[in-house]
Amino acid sequence: MKHQTDSAPTIWFEIDDLVRYFTVARPPTGIQRVVTEILLGGGEALGGRARLCRLTYPRKKLVAFDTADFRARIQGAADGKAVATAGTVAARRNKLRYLLRAIIHTPIRRLRDFRYIRRRQREFQAHVRPGDILVNLGSPWEHQNFSETLASYKARYGLRYALLVHDIIPATNPDFCTAAHVSNFANWLATTAAHTDLFFTPSHYSAERLKAYSDEMGWPQKPVVPLRFGTGFSNDPGLAAAVQHIIAPPFVLFVSTIERRKNHIVLLRVWKRLIEKYGAARIPTLLFVGRLGWGVTDLEAELDDTAGLGGKVLLLDNVSNVALAGLYRDAAFTVYPSLAEGWGLPVEESLHYGTVCLCSDASSIPEVGGELAEYFDGRDEDSVFTAVERAIFDTEWLTRKREQVRSEFRAVSWSSTFQAAVDAIDRQLVR
Repeated sequence: MKHQTDSAPTIWFEIDDLVRYFTVARPPTGIQRVVTEILLGGGEALGGRARLCRLTYPRKKLVAFDTADFRARIQGAADGKAVATAGTVAARRNKLRYLLRAIIHTPIRRLRDFRYIRRRQREFQAHVRPGDILVNLGSPWEHQNFSETLASYKARYGLRYALLVHDIIPATNPDFCTAAHVSNFANWLATTAAHTDLFFTPSHYSAERLKAYSDEMGWPQKPVVPLRFGTGFSNDPGLAAAVQHIIAPPFVLFVSTIERRKNHIVLLRVWKRLIEKYGAARIPTLLFVGRLGWGVTDLEAELDDTAGLGGKVLLLDNVSNVALAGLYRDAAFTVYPSLAEGWGLPVEESLHYGTVCLCSDASSIPEVGGELAEYFDGRDEDSVFTAVERAIFDTEWLTRKREQVRSEFRAVSWSSTFQAAVDAIDRQLVR
């Protein structure tokens, strides 16, 4: 982090949603992985000008949070134990297990919070100053009455507020989300926007979508700054031996929560066609890595009825960062047919580990993959089939493409993402 004067305001990163996520010791995915990596990218700045805090739920107390405690909780959730399965029974069991753990651990967490909240609240009050910046990088829409609480604390302490909006898909593409989430998210975004002084987005595409949506809703204009995400994992020591026991090559990798907009169903249909045309022995295994989400009953039914197309389609959950890095490296190629994104983290992760990615040309994804990814129309099964068929059987093309990725890809550090956020805050919010 660049040198700051003693008069520079403190930047408070609010992480309650992340702390509650790690209560059940799940390996971070998606938003949680992004927030974790950005904060770890802050390095020694955390605890200095940049500090952590929590807006506790449901007590709604704004309290300081210890950096060492944050790092310990990340480490405690980092070691996933993954087993590949051909049906969805294990994935549903994992989903239930996490729910039960949350139910069990919630009262324990609240008791622990009660014991330290006053001390941490006094610590926050001792350090906070008018003009300090409160930043949310995660998913605070789960807090009830979040905007009212935010407005109260902004007024009490003289804070300014910056928010990373990962996407606005529930508002712009409601058919991809549950009705309850659409309603909750839209209300949260509308009420929170009024108290937000600076928006971050993960892509230029997302920035333009947010600006257009704001104009459509008649909200006051606020600065919107695309924040370039980093690549790779901060705790990646290399290919772990344990990864070899998850699945043997050749396999094709798709990393994503298993939900409707991610479009897993089109890959299942493509693999079925490939097996019918060439025989199962010539087709690599397709590996879905991610938690079972919602809106995929047709996918679940076919996977269960066919035992994952006779074992050619496997599901894998609870994967650590180290194991995931190994899977990226070992994959013949990766696929990402998502129909709507705010960024597209798995596309760049694939390129980071030197593996060709075949992906949808929808929304922000081409901004992520650039000229190194190969694109198809995710809504057109034939387009997906043609792209996958070539990657499997045209080995010369795949080799050339892999060499291009490995020679031309340029990684972006998470520390640069952290610094970019700080720089934008100083430009836009520091008076």
